[in-house]
Amino acid sequence: MPTTRRNPPRIRAVAAVLLVGATATARPVEALHDGASDVATVTADEISFDARGRGVTLTGNVRVDAPPFHFRSDGVMVERTGRGLEIRGDGRVAFCPCAGTPLALHVTGATVAPPGDLLLESPTVEMYGTPVLWLPWFWLRAPSRVGVLPPLLAYRGADGLFIGGGVHMPWSSVPRPRAPWPVPETPPDRLATLRAGGYALGGARVEATYRTPGSFGRVAWDHLRESGVAIDARGRAGDKATGPRVAWDVDALLGRRALVATSDLGAASRPFDHGRAEAFTDVGGVTVASGVDFVSPRGVTPFQGWALGPALSLSRAGAVGEHVTYDAAFTGGTLAHGQGTAGASSVTFARGASRVESAFVAGPVSLSVAGRGILDGVAAAGEARTADLVNRAGDVRVRASVPVGRAHGVDRDPWLHRIEPEVALGAISVHEETALVLGPAFSRGASLRGSAVLAEAGLAQAIGRWGARQTIELDLRGGAIAGANQARPVLRGRGHAGLDALSLGVEAAHVAGGPRGIPGGEAGSVVLGRVRVGRRDGPSLGLRSALRGGADPILARALVDPATEPSSGYLATEGLSVGASAVYPWSRLVVTAAHVDHDVSNAELLFARGSLTLRDRCECLGLTASGGKRLGREGIDVWLTIQVGPERPR
Repeated sequence: MPTTRRNPPRIRAVAAVLLVGATATARPVEALHDGASDVATVTADEISFDARGRGVTLTGNVRVDAPPFHFRSDGVMVERTGRGLEIRGDGRVAFCPCAGTPLALHVTGATVAPPGDLLLESPTVEMYGTPVLWLPWFWLRAPSRVGVLPPLLAYRGADGLFIGGGVHMPWSSVPRPRAPWPVPETPPDRLATLRAGGYALGGARVEATYRTPGSFGRVAWDHLRESGVAIDARGRAGDKATGPRVAWDVDALLGRRALVATSDLGAASRPFDHGRAEAFTDVGGVTVASGVDFVSPRGVTPFQGWALGPALSLSRAGAVGEHVTYDAAFTGGTLAHGQGTAGASSVTFARGASRVESAFVAGPVSLSVAGRGILDGVAAAGEARTADLVNRAGDVRVRASVPVGRAHGVDRDPWLHRIEPEVALGAISVHEETALVLGPAFSRGASLRGSAVLAEAGLAQAIGRWGARQTIELDLRGGAIAGANQARPVLRGRGHAGLDALSLGVEAAHVAGGPRGIPGGEAGSVVLGRVRVGRRDGPSLGLRSALRGGADPILARALVDPATEPSSGYLATEGLSVGASAVYPWSRLVVTAAHVDHDVSNAELLFARGSLTLRDRCECLGLTASGGKRLGREGIDVWLTIQVGPERPR
């Protein structure tokens, strides 16, 4: 006959001992735990022992804890088997000591196998008690053990429904003995994942990732009527004390399918694939690197239009005295074109970049001088020889000001008010024939050629508590800019505010029109802006914009800092683009977010995305539903992400 034992204070017992037989006595966990066994703790208001079997019936506030897994129920039958603890009965599973709305993981049974395994029967993700996702069974493991990943579920626009799963494979570079329960296991320092799934329309996708403390790699093969491969890998290895180190960086979308399959607008908009693998070391303060470079137009068939060859780079950074800092870098090499490339069969390239800055005080006057320079060169050779190209850009800024400040308050971080009249002189010279920084496998694009000189005077004001990062700054300047053989008035302004619930940055300039009949003499404006209203951990709204209207590209680049961006696409095209993002946490457990970017001038949606995230009370179980649309990809992508276990170490 089963025997029942009641105890007003909840009985606390070790399941591994209780399940031996009816002669076991309920005692505190601490008295039974020997520090070496992998066991689970069980607590309940009432425990019934089966004298002839190996099971117990638990009723009332049932808790089965085998970190990182925690089971809660009103009543279950628990039996000890060779696999662990067999639990029969409805309950809810959590991955930290608490569980609750809005998300819960309901099961009809489970097998607990400490310290790292949990097999679930009929697991169902519930949102406010409503089932939203069900599986017949699921096997969960601790993050330090090999196991399966949550299922993948997405509707990928024109690609249709996609369903998949994955495997989680962690390991440590240095073997570590397993810690005795309940001490948490040391997280592994290496992790590999393998995900695979299929499209309802007849395609498939396989993705592998690899992480270490110093590297990251992802390779994805996607097939739906055609195939493509996406590669994103970067990292470094080696020890400076033992000899040369190695580094690598690859960003490639090989094949048209890889280009159209990605939902990332940034990845899809980059025109070239690139890759580099190199060994580097320090010689007399100079970093010397030698390796192999690879470039190819993005989205083309693999090995069509690619260029590959050796490259050498030198770089150095440092200071001269107390007031001058500098850095300089040089990269050069030769790339041989592969099959399918028209024109040149090889390309020799070289690129140099340098920066020098100096700031010092002469009495009440603060002086600063900054200079930047970039030089690109390409020489092409082949049956259809193309002209050699040289890109260059230089920028020099000289500034003198007389800052005057006053403190308001006597605490450790008082409000400070600074007034700073200043004069400045700047010059820029640009000669760009193509975006060479994207790789010597070039195609001719927009060209920028010209020079401009800017002279101005202004007044800068700032007030704030810099220790608390609460500041408001305003900088207004007026002067003249000379370019295209003429001088025109210019008005510039820059503002910044950083308060508890506000972050604002605006940079705007307007160039007055020149005499009629002079090319490039139209009035024009440049505006770059970014605003965030709201706390980072609360409701927030962000706005951003970029505009060039009418102003000559060379003059526009002279009005912003830095002017020597290495790509001719920077401010080369007229137009306005705007973006907005909003985050609203309805509570700590329910968060909605939206993000949109729009090309106003061409009336095109660039990117849009919305998401709803739900978490349980301990943020150990999360469910995110997202939908997005990007330029160049048909349809709307909708996907469901399940997060099991804490998002961050606790």
